[in-house]
Amino acid sequence: MLEGNGQYVNLSPKGEPLLGKRGLYGAVGGMSPAQREQALLWVLNQSDGTRPLLEVARRSGMEFQVIREAATALEGAGLLRPAHARAAPRRRRPAARHKSTSGAARAKRKASVKRGRRQ
Repeated sequence: MLEGNGQYVNLSPKGEPLLGKRGLYGAVGGMSPAQREQALLWVLNQSDGTRPLLEVARRSGMEFQVIREAATALEGAGLLRPAHARAAPRRRRPAARHKSTSGAARAKRKASVKRGRRQ
């Protein structure tokens, strides 16, 4: 039990990710689908990198094994990563370069952006 007690970080913390699209809803397994779905949602909700899975199981009132299987499924779907693993560096977009232009040129550029074209 202690070997499987890890801490995870939710990689999609804003809103509920589309679990059905990833094949996580309605999967046939050893537990009832409702219990599995509840475990998935509990793990996603509590995975902020500070809570171990044992704490999630205690808070949810579910068995540790159910929570552990949910975490494994979510990690396989790319929705969780172990808290101790380094996050992939974010790619930065280059800063927009605007030359010093006259007011007329700025107004023309602003109008073209509104129409959906950028010059």
